[in-house]
Amino acid sequence: MVYGTKLIKEYFSPRRLEAIDFDEKMIQIARRKNRDSSIQYHVMDASTLSFTDRTFDAIFDFGIIHHVPNWKDCISEMYRVLKDHDEVILEELSIDTFSTPPGRIWKGLLDHPYNEMFSTAEFLESLSATGFALQGFSEYHPLRLFKHFSLVAKKQTAHNESLQSIAQAAGSS
Repeated sequence: MVYGTKLIKEYFSPRRLEAIDFDEKMIQIARRKNRDSSIQYHVMDASTLSFTDRTFDAIFDFGIIHHVPNWKDCISEMYRVLKDHDEVILEELSIDTFSTPPGRIWKGLLDHPYNEMFSTAEFLESLSATGFALQGFSEYHPLRLFKHFSLVAKKQTAHNESLQSIAQAAGSS
Protein backbone atom coordinates (compact mmCIF):
# COMPACT_ATOMS: atom_id res chain seq x y z
CA MET A 1 0.00 0.00 0.00
CA VAL A 2 2.82 2.41 0.84
CA TYR A 3 4.59 2.07 -2.50
CA GLY A 4 1.40 1.83 -4.52
CA THR A 5 0.12 5.15 -3.21
CA LYS A 6 3.52 6.76 -3.84
CA LEU A 7 3.52 5.50 -7.44
CA ILE A 8 -0.01 6.73 -8.06
CA LYS A 9 0.79 10.16 -6.60
CA GLU A 10 4.02 10.46 -8.60
CA TYR A 11 2.76 9.30 -12.00
CA PHE A 12 -0.91 10.31 -11.98
CA SER A 13 -0.99 13.34 -9.63
CA PRO A 14 -4.54 12.85 -8.31
CA ARG A 15 -6.07 15.58 -6.17
CA ARG A 16 -7.46 12.91 -3.86
CA LEU A 17 -6.56 9.28 -3.30
CA GLU A 18 -8.58 6.67 -1.40
CA ALA A 19 -6.46 3.70 -0.30
CA ILE A 20 -7.92 0.55 1.21
CA ASP A 21 -6.58 -2.52 2.94
CA PHE A 22 -8.28 -5.28 4.89
CA ASP A 23 -5.51 -5.20 7.53
CA GLU A 24 -5.53 -2.34 10.05
CA LYS A 25 -1.77 -2.83 10.61
CA MET A 26 -1.08 -2.13 6.93
CA ILE A 27 -3.17 1.05 7.17
CA GLN A 28 -1.18 2.19 10.20
CA ILE A 29 2.13 1.59 8.41
CA ALA A 30 0.91 3.46 5.33
CA ARG A 31 -0.27 6.43 7.40
CA ARG A 32 3.06 6.58 9.18
CA LYS A 33 5.07 6.46 5.94
CA ASN A 34 2.75 8.64 3.79
CA ARG A 35 1.64 11.75 5.63
CA ASP A 36 0.09 13.27 2.52
CA SER A 37 -3.25 14.87 3.49
CA SER A 38 -4.75 14.12 0.06
CA ILE A 39 -4.60 10.38 0.81
CA GLN A 40 -7.46 8.90 2.80
CA TYR A 41 -6.91 5.41 4.25
CA HIS A 42 -9.71 2.94 4.92
CA VAL A 43 -9.85 -0.51 6.48
CA MET A 44 -12.16 -2.22 4.02
CA ASP A 45 -12.88 -5.54 2.31
CA ALA A 46 -12.23 -5.18 -1.44
CA SER A 47 -15.15 -7.49 -2.17
CA THR A 48 -17.67 -5.26 -0.34
CA LEU A 49 -16.63 -1.64 -0.84
CA SER A 50 -18.54 1.01 1.11
CA PHE A 51 -18.10 3.69 -1.58
CA THR A 52 -21.10 4.88 -3.57
CA ASP A 53 -21.68 3.90 -7.20
CA ARG A 54 -19.56 5.65 -9.84
CA THR A 55 -17.23 7.34 -7.33
CA PHE A 56 -13.80 6.90 -8.93
CA ASP A 57 -12.06 8.13 -12.08
CA ALA A 58 -9.56 5.24 -11.90
CA ILE A 59 -8.90 2.16 -9.80
CA PHE A 60 -5.45 0.71 -9.18
CA ASP A 61 -4.60 -2.74 -7.85
CA PHE A 62 -1.05 -3.76 -7.06
CA GLY A 63 -1.33 -7.48 -6.37
CA ILE A 64 -4.22 -7.55 -3.91
CA ILE A 65 -7.09 -9.36 -5.60
CA HIS A 66 -5.31 -12.73 -5.62
CA HIS A 67 -5.41 -12.61 -1.80
CA VAL A 68 -9.23 -12.42 -1.78
CA PRO A 69 -11.10 -15.76 -1.83
CA ASN A 70 -14.21 -14.22 -3.46
CA TRP A 71 -12.18 -12.33 -6.07
CA LYS A 72 -15.06 -12.12 -8.56
CA ASP A 73 -16.88 -9.89 -6.07
CA CYS A 74 -13.85 -7.55 -6.18
CA ILE A 75 -14.23 -7.22 -9.93
CA SER A 76 -17.95 -6.50 -9.56
CA GLU A 77 -17.24 -3.89 -6.91
CA MET A 78 -14.61 -2.21 -9.10
CA TYR A 79 -17.18 -2.02 -11.87
CA ARG A 80 -19.78 -0.56 -9.51
CA VAL A 81 -17.60 2.19 -7.99
CA LEU A 82 -15.80 3.18 -11.22
CA LYS A 83 -17.26 6.01 -13.27
CA ASP A 84 -18.52 5.17 -16.75
CA HIS A 85 -15.80 4.75 -19.39
CA ASP A 86 -12.98 5.04 -16.83
CA GLU A 87 -10.20 2.53 -16.23
CA VAL A 88 -8.84 -0.11 -13.92
CA ILE A 89 -5.06 -0.42 -13.95
CA LEU A 90 -3.68 -3.45 -12.20
CA GLU A 91 -0.91 -5.93 -11.72
CA GLU A 92 -1.82 -9.36 -10.39
CA LEU A 93 -0.36 -12.74 -9.60
CA SER A 94 -2.30 -15.81 -10.73
CA ILE A 95 -2.48 -19.40 -9.53
CA ASP A 96 -0.38 -20.25 -12.58
CA THR A 97 2.63 -19.07 -10.55
CA PHE A 98 2.25 -21.94 -8.11
CA SER A 99 2.25 -24.68 -10.75
CA THR A 100 5.93 -24.25 -11.58
CA PRO A 101 8.71 -25.95 -9.56
CA PRO A 102 9.76 -22.68 -7.88
CA GLY A 103 6.06 -21.83 -7.43
CA ARG A 104 5.46 -25.03 -5.48
CA ILE A 105 8.21 -23.93 -3.08
CA TRP A 106 6.64 -20.47 -2.78
CA LYS A 107 3.28 -22.13 -2.13
CA GLY A 108 4.72 -23.77 0.96
CA LEU A 109 6.03 -20.43 2.23
CA LEU A 110 3.28 -17.96 1.35
CA ASP A 111 -0.27 -17.73 2.66
CA HIS A 112 -2.82 -17.33 -0.13
CA PRO A 113 -6.32 -18.71 -0.75
CA TYR A 114 -4.90 -21.20 -3.27
CA ASN A 115 -8.13 -23.15 -3.76
CA GLU A 116 -9.95 -19.96 -4.78
CA MET A 117 -7.18 -18.21 -6.73
CA PHE A 118 -7.77 -17.42 -10.39
CA SER A 119 -5.84 -18.36 -13.47
CA THR A 120 -4.98 -15.51 -15.82
CA ALA A 121 -7.61 -16.76 -18.27
CA GLU A 122 -10.32 -16.91 -15.56
CA PHE A 123 -9.51 -13.38 -14.44
CA LEU A 124 -9.73 -12.01 -17.99
CA GLU A 125 -13.01 -13.86 -18.60
CA SER A 126 -14.49 -12.44 -15.39
CA LEU A 127 -13.43 -8.90 -16.30
CA SER A 128 -15.13 -9.22 -19.68
CA ALA A 129 -18.28 -10.82 -18.24
CA THR A 130 -18.56 -7.99 -15.71
CA GLY A 131 -18.42 -5.33 -18.42
CA PHE A 132 -14.78 -4.31 -18.75
CA ALA A 133 -13.04 -4.07 -22.13
CA LEU A 134 -9.35 -4.89 -22.14
CA GLN A 135 -7.25 -1.95 -23.34
CA GLY A 136 -3.79 -3.39 -22.71
CA PHE A 137 -2.33 -6.61 -21.35
CA SER A 138 1.17 -7.97 -20.58
CA GLU A 139 2.39 -11.11 -18.86
CA TYR A 140 5.68 -11.27 -16.99
CA HIS A 141 7.64 -14.28 -15.77
CA PRO A 142 10.70 -12.79 -14.03
CA LEU A 143 13.38 -15.46 -13.66
CA ARG A 144 10.56 -18.01 -14.08
CA LEU A 145 9.78 -17.51 -10.36
CA PHE A 146 6.42 -15.78 -10.72
CA LYS A 147 3.76 -15.51 -13.38
CA HIS A 148 2.00 -12.22 -13.14
CA PHE A 149 0.19 -9.89 -15.47
CA SER A 150 -0.57 -6.21 -15.87
CA LEU A 151 -3.57 -4.76 -17.61
CA VAL A 152 -5.68 -1.74 -18.29
CA ALA A 153 -9.42 -2.31 -18.68
CA LYS A 154 -12.13 0.24 -19.44
CA LYS A 155 -15.61 0.16 -17.93
CA GLN A 156 -18.15 -0.31 -20.69
CA THR A 157 -21.59 1.13 -20.00
CA ALA A 158 -23.30 -0.69 -22.86
CA HIS A 159 -22.91 -3.87 -20.82
CA ASN A 160 -24.52 -2.23 -17.82
CA GLU A 161 -27.32 -0.76 -19.91
CA SER A 162 -28.06 -4.12 -21.53
CA LEU A 163 -28.22 -5.75 -18.08
CA GLN A 164 -30.69 -3.07 -16.97
CA SER A 165 -32.79 -3.67 -20.11
CA ILE A 166 -32.81 -7.41 -19.42
CA ALA A 167 -33.79 -6.80 -15.80
CA GLN A 168 -36.58 -4.41 -16.84
CA ALA A 169 -37.87 -6.86 -19.47
CA ALA A 170 -37.83 -9.68 -16.93
CA GLY A 171 -39.71 -7.47 -14.44
CA SER A 172 -42.43 -6.55 -16.94
CA SER A 173 -43.23 -10.13 -17.97
